[in-house]
Amino acid sequence: MCERQHKITLLLLDSPDGQKKHFVWVKNLSRLIAAEYTHRERHHVCLSCLQVFPSKCVLAEHTPNCMIHSPQQCVYPEGDKAKLSFVSHHTEFPFDFYLVGDFEAFLKPGDDTNAGETQQQQTIVSAHVPSGFLPL
Repeated sequence: MCERQHKITLLLLDSPDGQKKHFVWVKNLSRLIAAEYTHRERHHVCLSCLQVFPSKCVLAEHTPNCMIHSPQQCVYPEGDKAKLSFVSHHTEFPFDFYLVGDFEAFLKPGDDTNAGETQQQQTIVSAHVPSGFLPL
């Protein structure tokens, strides 16, 4: 039987062309599966067959009968097989940090020379002052 302390439900989405796939966390499986029910009662969903039950007792009675079918049994790896490792090192970014600085211009606060103008005219808030540096 699948008795785990924590259970995380994921939904696999894929693009229409089937090239990209993405897992999405399902926060409330009851709300996703039993969306057509109009009343606000919580429904209990079997994680193996996705059948909806009105109470936890009925789900508990259903679970042993559902788990006898081999495609629906939860089998978890043990020992070293339960550990994930990253093997696609060729796709990593070659540097730990990549910092970029743009020294082309600085913003200088605008002057108050056009303070007496009407609100319909534009006011200068800041000006771009060209800047540069020479490598040493």
